[in-house]
Amino acid sequence: MRNHLVSFGRFRHDRRGGVIVEFAFIVPIFATLLIGAVEFANFVNMNQRMDRVANTVGDFAARQDQVTPADLGNFFSAAQHIAAPHSLNADGAIILSSVQGDDASGPQVLWQQIVGGSLSAASQIGSQGGNANLPTGLTVNDGATLLVTEVYFDYQPEFTSNLISPVQVYYRAFHRPRGTNVLALAP
Repeated sequence: MRNHLVSFGRFRHDRRGGVIVEFAFIVPIFATLLIGAVEFANFVNMNQRMDRVANTVGDFAARQDQVTPADLGNFFSAAQHIAAPHSLNADGAIILSSVQGDDASGPQVLWQQIVGGSLSAASQIGSQGGNANLPTGLTVNDGATLLVTEVYFDYQPEFTSNLISPVQVYYRAFHRPRGTNVLALAP
């Protein structure tokens, strides 16, 4: 019996395995922090890309004298390249609206087109032919046109999709047409 007590005493004072036990406790914490940092970086990157998509598509449209269906296809193609590696086809939608100022009844949505994407989303600006819902302080002079680009995107976390639910992000950009006072939509 005494021999077993001596062996237990030596084992109790032996510190050689302590590093392995500490390592086993710390590795899951560091792995969780690393995965969280990667997810956060992906989310920030996606937000920057969608903001850039909204501004670029609006800028492209504002440079036109009129917008044709071919232009809308080109805008979406450019947006896909900007949004890569995220897919606007599968998880996004871009809505381009033309709002005209009307002193009598307030700003009106002249026309509205879904530029691309398969995500089902409704414009927060309003619907074609109806009153435009613009941010407070944003005015459109009587007869002038304002282009509004709205981008919706469903973000799916890459590594933590079972822990974090998908998030829908929304960006919008406002541009005034450069070459004409009223931007027309060609058939």
